Amino acid sequence: MPEKLNQRQVKALERRQEILHVAKRLFAAHGYHATTTRSINKEMGMADGLLYHYFPNGKREILETIIEEEMSRKEESFFSKVEEIDVAEGLETVLKKLGTILLNAGTRDRELIVIMFRENTLLADSVLKQTPQVMQQFLQRTEAIFQAFIDRGEIRELDTRFMVVQFFGQFTLYFIYNILFEDSLFVGDEEAYLDLAVEQTLKAWKA
Repeated sequence: MPEKLNQRQVKALERRQEILHVAKRLFAAHGYHATTTRSINKEMGMADGLLYHYFPNGKREILETIIEEEMSRKEESFFSKVEEIDVAEGLETVLKKLGTILLNAGTRDRELIVIMFRENTLLADSVLKQTPQVMQQFLQRTEAIFQAFIDRGEIRELDTRFMVVQFFGQFTLYFIYNILFEDSLFVGDEEAYLDLAVEQTLKAWKA
């Protein structure tokens, strides 16, 4: 059984998370280089230098911690939700569930996406490798789901990896326009876009 934290330790964890939250917002709004440790301290009303008590390596450590911890949370969410999908629910329902998982992962955290796109050259190899590993497992599980529908005769004989790329690509485009550029693209409403993506996918794949 984990040892119970005392009040001081709880406060320290809360302050650490507050630093990450504020830094994440500033990195997304102004960029890593334009955000100083002093600006983070000022935003929090914290004395200069105290930040290094929580993150001895300063801004770079904060940036990498934001990505590592957020991706770890998303990894757990990804797998738990995809594992719950049952092909018995039918192809349309399964596609909508997969699309919803992708939309929730991408559109609920614009700040994280902006940071990852903008600051990818600053991130350590270990951090950059984490995202492809997470997605690779997600893709393999989704391929298995699509293969099950092929075996059931509900989808034409297609390359499952390309099917995954084709389906997910629709949501990548949505992220780029709606999240990064804040443009409504063809349809601005998530639900409408999801319905359209599923409808067009069914037309292309149905046996």
